[in-house]
Amino acid sequence: MSLYLDSETHGLRRVALLLFLALAACSTADPATDSRSGSSSQADDDDDAAGSSDESNKTPKPTTKADAGKATATVPKPDAGSGTPTKPSLDAGTVGTATNSPFCEVLSIVKTKCGECHSSELAFGAPMSLTSYEDFTANGPVTKTKKVYELVGARIHDTAKPMPPKNQPVLTAAELSTIDAWVAAKAPAPKGTCAPQEATPTADAGIAVAVDEWPADCEEKFKFLANDNGQPHSVAAGYEGYVDFYFPMPWKDNVQGVAFKPVIDNKKVLHHWILYQGQNSFLNGWSPGKPYYAMPLDVGIYLPSGTTGGQLKMTTHYNNKSSGAKAEKDSSGVEVCITRKMRKNTATTFPFTASATAPAGKTQANENSCTVTSTQDIHLVSSSPHMHRLGVHAKFEVIRAGSGKREVITDRPFDFQEQTDEIIDVVVKNGDKISVTCTYKNDTNQTVMFGQLTDQEMCFNFAIYYPMCGMTCTGGDLFAAAISQTQGGGCPQ
Repeated sequence: MSLYLDSETHGLRRVALLLFLALAACSTADPATDSRSGSSSQADDDDDAAGSSDESNKTPKPTTKADAGKATATVPKPDAGSGTPTKPSLDAGTVGTATNSPFCEVLSIVKTKCGECHSSELAFGAPMSLTSYEDFTANGPVTKTKKVYELVGARIHDTAKPMPPKNQPVLTAAELSTIDAWVAAKAPAPKGTCAPQEATPTADAGIAVAVDEWPADCEEKFKFLANDNGQPHSVAAGYEGYVDFYFPMPWKDNVQGVAFKPVIDNKKVLHHWILYQGQNSFLNGWSPGKPYYAMPLDVGIYLPSGTTGGQLKMTTHYNNKSSGAKAEKDSSGVEVCITRKMRKNTATTFPFTASATAPAGKTQANENSCTVTSTQDIHLVSSSPHMHRLGVHAKFEVIRAGSGKREVITDRPFDFQEQTDEIIDVVVKNGDKISVTCTYKNDTNQTVMFGQLTDQEMCFNFAIYYPMCGMTCTGGDLFAAAISQTQGGGCPQ
């Protein structure tokens, strides 16, 4: 169900109704969104592999003690595919050592910084390969009036949607200069063949990130994987959209989550996912290049018992629209480490918010602040801004009581396609204000308002904080106040 607001100032009663309906997932009612019930599998202590041919990692049947839900699609199922996840191909034999021509230097840079996605086998929604001169001089896959090399030259300087993405190693000044010079010269062809160079492989996209050890107090690990009735999820050829997978909490007691590892199966179609407790309480997110995430050693995030109706929601973005795409299957997801021996500090998520109105034909920054009421220090440990497709920049600040001094927590470009969380360490006190600023660029002739559809907007910063229920944050505009009331001030009910 969706509700499109005419105004965000029509009164608390209207806002309260909106919130009741709209605090579902951002894309729950999107026509391009599936909503499914999933199953979880309890991970073996020594099992960090995922996305391999081993069916035990594909969650054909739930193996937890808790009952697992059966998948129920709210839209027609895509046709089943036969895609098999494979390791990245980096075309080692065609990458140059930068000794023959400017193009060979460019190819070497692109192989190193962009090869994980733009190899001969496309990954994570990349629209084209960048492994040969022919690739660079072809027409753009979408903007066909420009050559690929021209698009590359523009994207490496795009601060809102940079390439490589924000969570990947950036291009150095020398690398930017090399690519810029070759693009400005109209992409001269190499003189002969670029000398081969041994490829430097990136992390295997078919393996759960294992470079970080699980915390010592990790009691059990559970995998929550995309599935259709216990089988790998089917992604139809030509499909791009969002699928919600719901999982009952497979533990009988309230526990703490202490670490999260991405499980990446089919990199051809997976773009990113976001994990929520319930409908909208952010827990963790993944996009290409984002590794394992662990809570601070004395902090665990609250996860309620499955016996009281607790559930997780994983919103997964799939992109299977590349040239020659065929139906694929995917079992990507997340592995969660929990402990019943509670750490000293229990954390939860607070939904700081501001107006989500994006006026027609304008770029506009919307700011809102709320005032903290607390009898003790409040520790913010994670920040996750959230907007939809018109969002271009997110800012998160604390305004100190008394002095009014502004301290920037995060201030960075925002990309709807690459949403993730950021580790922070900020202490706020009674009387401090927390400020959220969402900047929208709306080139359309229609004003866009708050709503759960991806062509509507939201403005949040989901901050993980402790001690749980240790604060309220009130004030600001009517909409933000209603959000705080509905969410219990970030305190689970």
